[in-house]
Amino acid sequence: MEYKIIFINNNDISYDNLKKTYLKLNNQDKNRVLKINKSKKISFLTGRYLLSKENIDISKIYYNSNNKPLIKGLYFSISHSFNYTILVISNKNIGIDMEKIRKIDNKTIKYILKNKYDINKKNLNILCLKEFTKKEAYIKLKGLSLKNIDDNLKNYTFKTFEHNNFIITICTKL
Repeated sequence: MEYKIIFINNNDISYDNLKKTYLKLNNQDKNRVLKINKSKKISFLTGRYLLSKENIDISKIYYNSNNKPLIKGLYFSISHSFNYTILVISNKNIGIDMEKIRKIDNKTIKYILKNKYDINKKNLNILCLKEFTKKEAYIKLKGLSLKNIDDNLKNYTFKTFEHNNFIITICTKL
């Protein structure tokens, strides 16, 4: 499977470039941007900026029933965490997620890991973040929402790695 990954600090995009990106959006995305807070606007526009830097016409983006962004003839996925955005573009359906490595509370760990591990186990935060990004990448590939995810992921492949203090997972169909 061929894919390209672009990882960027949102603060590295100038206001002028974000403004130019906004002007390239279709009306649906322009309205979406107007309704979200400043940090989400920057993240959203950074993702669209990265797509446009790859010569992709972001005005052609449309959404499925779960709000997965799509462009006919192209597969991509975007994730945001803290001030960073990651984009993956592929010739096959793909999903990506990233999470900053940080302390996760025990309640969340138990929920994500479904009590599969001893709560005192070393590196449980990393295990939790890997499992969470795996599920999120799968959701993004399928165009699902958290409420309709199943745990039957055996027909999918996952590549998980660390980069710049983030856990990143890419999901593709076998």
